[in-house]
Amino acid sequence: MVNSVRLFVLVVLSIFFLGANAHTQVVVIPMGSDAAPLKNVVTVSEENGDFTDPVEAMKSITDADENKRYLLVIGPGLYTLTETLVMKEYVEITGSGRDATKLIGMVSTGSFNGTSALVQGANNTGIRGLSIENQGNNAVAFGIYNSSSSLRISDINIEVSGGSGTNTGVYNAVSYTH
Repeated sequence: MVNSVRLFVLVVLSIFFLGANAHTQVVVIPMGSDAAPLKNVVTVSEENGDFTDPVEAMKSITDADENKRYLLVIGPGLYTLTETLVMKEYVEITGSGRDATKLIGMVSTGSFNGTSALVQGANNTGIRGLSIENQGNNAVAFGIYNSSSSLRISDINIEVSGGSGTNTGVYNAVSYTH
């Protein structure tokens, strides 16, 4: 079981790192009986992952900081979210590709804040390699809500529909102090 999880993480990391920049990067992850287990990697998969729900996987990470960063790897599949996936600082999310990993849900409210989004951003983090579809059924629906955060977004498909007033893929709010 441990070796199959290591192999899965190795394959996902290889696809992520080598697929995007194969000409400039090489990632070496030691494997074998003497290799230390990967640290700070949480997996989400329909089978054999640490979690089957991305929201619960994110909630389980309680000690991420500048010196202890995490990678949340979401395997191939369709993941139905019933609440906002609230990202945490120093936790990167990577899917298995836009066509392989899809987060879908009906999260929306009447407010222009994170409660209307399928994913809410955070500082010092990023999200990549997946699709987001929010089929919100209220006035305001966002795919990703980001408020004054240094969120990096790459290789993402976003579809938002169903909001009766506002349907927005990425809503990037900026707070001003007077």
